[in-house]
Amino acid sequence: MVETPEEPPAKPADPERCVGIDVGILKFAHDTDGTAVGSLDLAAERERLEHEQRVLSRRKHDSANYRKQQRKVARRHADLKRKRRDFLHKLSAYYAREYDLVAVEDLDAKGLLELPGNSRNRASAAWGTFRRMLAYKCEREGTHFVAVDPAGTTKECARCGVATDKPSSSAASRKRKRI
Repeated sequence: MVETPEEPPAKPADPERCVGIDVGILKFAHDTDGTAVGSLDLAAERERLEHEQRVLSRRKHDSANYRKQQRKVARRHADLKRKRRDFLHKLSAYYAREYDLVAVEDLDAKGLLELPGNSRNRASAAWGTFRRMLAYKCEREGTHFVAVDPAGTTKECARCGVATDKPSSSAASRKRKRI
């Protein structure tokens, strides 16, 4: 751990610029200012990784070419991880720097991954990592950070407070299949 001599900036007693963040899959984040941040598109990187994995499966196990191909697969995994973390670092730094108070859903990311269906997209979203990055960056910048109970946050409008009944993902997918 690196210690710095500087103390974080003083937190304002009455925050002026406040934002609430609702995370999702189709759009990574919606905030109370009306900004919607799109999800990171890593489809091309996933295709490259899958290609390298297919090539690896055709190599003779424990040969020199197998080990060389293993390194290529590891490099593709690292590319995915690096691009995802870069996106999360930039977004969390923006919110910590621009606002006095940041409120974000306290999602049980690990529990969501255990639910059936769509777990790849949930894992790719990296909501838990985003929340952890946002928490330490808010502390560093002197911004208040609040983790909010996620119950009903997606159904309630952040601006006016009106609750809208949104269909569950399974009901929405059944509608799409009928069309």
